[in-house]
Amino acid sequence: MPTYVALVKWTEQGRQKVSSIADRIQEVAKQGEQLGVKTVGHYVTMGRFDQIAVLDAPDDETMGRMLLMVAGRGNAETETLRAWTVDEVRSLV
Repeated sequence: MPTYVALVKWTEQGRQKVSSIADRIQEVAKQGEQLGVKTVGHYVTMGRFDQIAVLDAPDDETMGRMLLMVAGRGNAETETLRAWTVDEVRSLV
């Protein structure tokens, strides 16, 4: 299953609700599971991005649905990367 790394920046709306961040992370993970997206890891971070999520999804379309769901909530903006393991890279080259 493809792996994705989502780099997340909170919007002004998201920053105003920072006290509920842990609950929101869990809620989004549950909604993602319903779409077929598995959360491998989720981290609140310091620096340029506020959160990083490592996710497995069956395909780009499913990941796209997940990201549109997150965007629709209005709390965060994402930049998402497709990630390959070393073994996957070996088979690519």
